[in-house]
Amino acid sequence: MDETVIDEMSSPAVRFGQELARLREARGWSQVGLGKRMGYSNTLISYIERAKRPPTKNFAVKAGRVFETGGTFYELWCRHAKEGLLEGFEEFADE
Repeated sequence: MDETVIDEMSSPAVRFGQELARLREARGWSQVGLGKRMGYSNTLISYIERAKRPPTKNFAVKAGRVFETGGTFYELWCRHAKEGLLEGFEEFADE
């Protein structure tokens, strides 16, 4: 069993999962129900909510549509996608 400790304050994947779970629970939806609305399995929903699997861009866009949050999930995904870049690379790439 993977017992990796994740710093919730600094992990965009954890933040994405927490927001997904928060909005799902606020609507009274199960992971199965959300999975059906988004076209994904409840297993994937669970993995993403627990930050055991990273969200994809497509997943983030669909989550934004289902929850009608505008670009919130896309922005959270962008933070996750940039997390793997070396410090300073983003500024270097923009030049």
